[in-house]
Amino acid sequence: MEQFGCNERESAVYLQVLQMGASSVQQIARRLQSNRITVHSAIEQLIEKGLLFESLDGVRRKIEAQPPSIFARLAAEKALSIKTLEHSADELQKLLSQIIPKNVGAQKLELYEGIDSYKRMLMRTLEAKGEFLAVINTQLFTELLGRSFLLNFLRNDLKKEFTRDSSCPLSSS
Repeated sequence: MEQFGCNERESAVYLQVLQMGASSVQQIARRLQSNRITVHSAIEQLIEKGLLFESLDGVRRKIEAQPPSIFARLAAEKALSIKTLEHSADELQKLLSQIIPKNVGAQKLELYEGIDSYKRMLMRTLEAKGEFLAVINTQLFTELLGRSFLLNFLRNDLKKEFTRDSSCPLSSS
């Protein structure tokens, strides 16, 4: 019964009520040799879960168990709820996918260290389809790659639109 959200106490109460038939809270508590308040609390939880229900015997409240077939019905309801949720998720995904620009989701974070990696990073700027953002220490970058290499790259190899921070020390002015 754990798969249906029942703890040990609730399971014991359900099984006892199923065996006893319509009974008062006091009768169930006596049979389980448990505190009436504790049993009452478990009964309330089981009623909320749909496993027990109340009936009236004149003016007295009686507690009755749903037949064991309730578990198949609850499982079927849960399965239907999951199918509905899956369908809703698919529809929502389709709808939201139409809103997202095509190049979103392709973001990637890469770490480049050392001269060869820095050169690879520069080559990646040429291959990039869209934006390519690089955060670098320009002084260290220039020292490692050499000012002439970088100026040559910027003048000859870079055929894409290129913007750089005005604090970049590569300008030849």
